[in-house]
Amino acid sequence: RARQVEVVREAVLHLLATDPTLEPRDVIVMCPDIELFAPLVNATFGSAALAGAPELRARLADRSLRQTNPFSAVAAHLLELAGSRVTAAQVIDFASREPVCERFGFDEDALAQIERWLAGTGVRWGLDGAHRANWKLESLEVGTWQAGLDRLLLGVAMADHGDLFGGALPYGDLSGGEVELAGRLAELVDRLRSALDELARPQSPQSWARALLSGTASLTRTSTQHAWQSEEFRHALEPLVGEPTEAGRPDVPAALLDLSEARALLADRLRGRPTR
Repeated sequence: RARQVEVVREAVLHLLATDPTLEPRDVIVMCPDIELFAPLVNATFGSAALAGAPELRARLADRSLRQTNPFSAVAAHLLELAGSRVTAAQVIDFASREPVCERFGFDEDALAQIERWLAGTGVRWGLDGAHRANWKLESLEVGTWQAGLDRLLLGVAMADHGDLFGGALPYGDLSGGEVELAGRLAELVDRLRSALDELARPQSPQSWARALLSGTASLTRTSTQHAWQSEEFRHALEPLVGEPTEAGRPDVPAALLDLSEARALLADRLRGRPTR
């Protein structure tokens, strides 16, 4: 695929060199799967100028909102977490999303510290024992987010004590400046738990869209400069939220979608639309 993109670049340069009336804006290259080729196009056309070749600007159209809008990427990630094991790696990946970092004040150092805490407190997967019931392990709390956060927050309150409290051993490796970060991590997991609870049961298409909008809003924040991103994401789902529901008609049963059906429906709403 990389070679195909290189050949396209050379072919376009040849056409421009042989036809003085042709301008770059007159050239359109069609592609069967733009998401597959987008990184290669950016890399190939961007590196050409650095290598001494004539500069060619390529603008990609029809890309999905998930790839171009960070809020849509967060929403898609939420749908992936729903019904999953919610591993430590998945949550760290989710927390590193730009709008999530903005909401909870995370930077690279904070995320690195959180990773060290998760390793030290033994967080592996599962929000708590009840969440592990889907895998028949509801009686095993060790390694869940709840157990790890209990240890971490007890370490904040009982930094000088090494005794068990309520069956949990305080994690005592916290400095005074890390207390606030521990609280922000606990808030993230709590909000994530609430959002995933809303995405855990069959419901109408309108309810799925509202739950995704609400969950994304509770976990993200953006600057005034990038406010258009949240608006674009909200507008993508607004038609679904506003569609008339048939649940109020006695002769028509309410249509309830499970998670896989909702993922297909909402993914369709976040697909790219024709652009310039």
